[in-house]
Amino acid sequence: MPAVVSEIEKHGMVEQSTIQSFDWGALQVVAELNPDLPWVALTNHDFLQIGEPGASPWLGGLVLYRSHRKRDAASE
Repeated sequence: MPAVVSEIEKHGMVEQSTIQSFDWGALQVVAELNPDLPWVALTNHDFLQIGEPGASPWLGGLVLYRSHRKRDAASE
């Protein structure tokens, strides 16, 4: 990622670029290298690994879970 960010910066293309990745950890690196460079977190259902123990290796340490609690219509 450092080489990609460096090339974008070298050519003055930060405002015309976005970094898109299924690897959210890579996007965290982009944010550290240049906070002004927009990024897009891509995913699919398999990468989310909802309900699986531990964090998905694709989501940069983010642990997702599905709540099976029913929503109370009165509280909406």
